[in-house]
Parts: sequence; C-alpha cells; structure tokens
Amino acid sequence: MGAYKMRAVSSWRGISGMRFLILGFAVVLGALSVAHASSHNGPAKERLLGVQRWLMLLNNELDSYTVSRISASTYDMVVVDDIATQSWNRGLDVRPLVDALKRRPDGGGRLAISYLNIGQAEDYRIYFPESWKTRPPSWLIGADPEGWEGNFPVAYWHAEWQAILLGPNGLVEQIAREGFDGVYLDWVAGYHDEAVRRRAAADGVDARAEMIQLLMRVAYVGRRINPDFLLIPQNVSDLVDTPEILDVIDGISQEAIWFDGTVGDNPPGDCPLPRTEAEVGTAEYFATVPNVCMRAYEEGRADILNYAQEEYVVPRLSAARAAGLAVFHIEYALQPANVAEVVRRSHRLGYKPFLAARSLADFPAPAF
Repeated sequence: MGAYKMRAVSSWRGISGMRFLILGFAVVLGALSVAHASSHNGPAKERLLGVQRWLMLLNNELDSYTVSRISASTYDMVVVDDIATQSWNRGLDVRPLVDALKRRPDGGGRLAISYLNIGQAEDYRIYFPESWKTRPPSWLIGADPEGWEGNFPVAYWHAEWQAILLGPNGLVEQIAREGFDGVYLDWVAGYHDEAVRRRAAADGVDARAEMIQLLMRVAYVGRRINPDFLLIPQNVSDLVDTPEILDVIDGISQEAIWFDGTVGDNPPGDCPLPRTEAEVGTAEYFATVPNVCMRAYEEGRADILNYAQEEYVVPRLSAARAAGLAVFHIEYALQPANVAEVVRRSHRLGYKPFLAARSLADFPAPAF
C-alpha cells in the first residue's frame, strides 16, 4: 500500500501437490463472475456509513496491550493485518483477538476489517514457500516498484494466485471465518503498474478488467460465508465510473490527498502535496514544503511531491460518496496545525479521515 509490508492464507505451501486442485479451481473461476457478486446494502454497510473515527494499525503484532487499547478506544472501525497469515504465526487462532477488537467499552460493537493485498505476493505469508525466493512462479512479476522488500507484484489473473486468495481455505475464506467484518484491499490499482500492464499484454488480457473480475470474486467468496462481508479497496478512485463495482464494494479509501511521508519514514509525514497540477514543480509550491521534505525530494525519496492528488482524486471520491459509498482516507500528518486542516477539509467533503505516521505501526489517539 505504499504503507505495509508484512501480509496473507492457509496452507498452500505444498505447491507441487496442489496442481490438480489449482487446475480444478481454474475451471470454476468463471462461475465467480459479475453475475454472482450481487448488490450489497445490508446492515454492515449501514454501519460502515456511520463510522466517524477509524484506525489502521499495520506492521504491528497486536500484542495484548495494543488490543486492550483498541478495545478501550472510541474508534468505530479498526483495520489490522490478519496476523494468522504471517509465516511465524502459522496455526494461530485469532478469533478471540478479533472478538476483542470488535468490543467497544460501552458494550457496543466495532467493525474489524482485515488488510489484504490482492495485487502482490508477500514473502512473509504462510502461502509463500522458501523455494519461490530462488525459483519464483511465472506469474510473480519482479520487485515492488515502491521499494518494499519482500513484496512482489503478481499477474493476478493467473489461476494459482486466485486459488491462494479465493480457493477452499484460501485467504478470503480464512478472513471471513475468523470473524472479520470484511477486507481492506491493497494494490487493487496494480493494473496501473507498468510491469503488470506489460505482462497482461503478453498474456492477452486487459489488466483493469481482470482486476474488476477479481474484486467480484472476492465479494462472492466472502459473502458466501458472511452475507454482510465488506469490501473497501484503496487508491482506486478511477473505478467509480464502473457501475458493477459500485454495486459490489461498500467503501473506498485513499492515501495521502493532502499530506504524505517519505521513503524511509524520514520524515514520517507532514509533507504537503500540490493541490493542483498547476502547482507541481513551482517555486511557490516548494516554498511551502518543509526543509526535511525537500531534502528527501532531492535525495529521490519523495516523488510524491510531483503529484497533485486533490485535483485528481477528490472529484472521484465525492462521486463515490454521492453513489452511497463510505469514503475513507489516510493522511500522513502529525503536526497539530496540519491535523486540524485535514480534519476541516475532510469533514467539509463528508469523508472519514485517519491521521498517522506513514509506518502505520503505532497506536494513535483519535485526532478529533
């Protein structure tokens, strides 16, 4: 996510022994189509629309102290990693942890959402055998373009990857059965990645269309277990012009509309982004950028300063909100003045902000 690098499934380690199952799974993939991903307007979606304060906590082992802090907090929703999919937590029963995350101190409930990277394989997951590090499968495409170690973009239309996500005891089933209310989906915008697009062209497929189909299949598999299973994709505001997607997802999220951090978390936030394309690269804009952010930019660690997020994503996010979706966003801002400005802008637009350091590893108190 430009943010997390530890994440995903059940026991797909014996890959050589899975060939028959994968081939069989490929035969039924066509059945998990748009026609089966019905419109979703259940009570969980209403709860999602009612969320005001939410927390994303990744790169975190969810020890008992952290879980107790979350449980005692006023957050209406929490997004965490399914730590049972990490290789060092193989076999861990996380259902009691999920239950604790969902309990509010007033006796009410809280939505617990699992992070899930559907566009990249992560080498610390239980599905990733050691042999892949030297002999990767053909559908694993190079290294992460953002420099996250251990993350590898995938040709996500390939049956073997989809079996890992969607097959019996796959990631989506595991997450749903553990009691999570839904998934927060990362690298959904993999179809914009140049290496992925080249591979899609070589395979004779449309990368964007294949991602749309994958989202439909995630919805089908999750809702087969929990009819209220929620889908929140991140950084894909351009999908709001796709009617079948608007009928399947429940919310949408965006990183860094106004503030970001830099590679290496130095600084971890408070770097203001250009608000319009006309501001990009101008002396007037750079005069507003703190020195620590400018140093990162000059060192090649802050390409984000070249992108005008607000002009591009806000109209699309507002269209999603008008279509009935909950709109979340993460701002990497820590200084009180920046936090207050983000909250003001966000609430004016009807969005749901979360403010934190770029690592997303620490528990922050609600910003408002």
